[in-house]
Amino acid sequence: MIDNKLLQKDFTTVASALEKKGVSTTLLEELKNDVLATKLKRQSMEEIQAKQNALSS
Repeated sequence: MIDNKLLQKDFTTVASALEKKGVSTTLLEELKNDVLATKLKRQSMEEIQAKQNALSS
């Protein structure tokens, strides 16, 4: 299993290690982009939930 936080934090090192195991760079770039998109969507959702909670108080 790939640690998403480590992938975000030190992509170059993780990608290099996984390439040695036969994982393609393209796949790793896609994974990095997906992890980042998920993080941004989660942050957006949390902001919306905070606004919703403020309005319902």
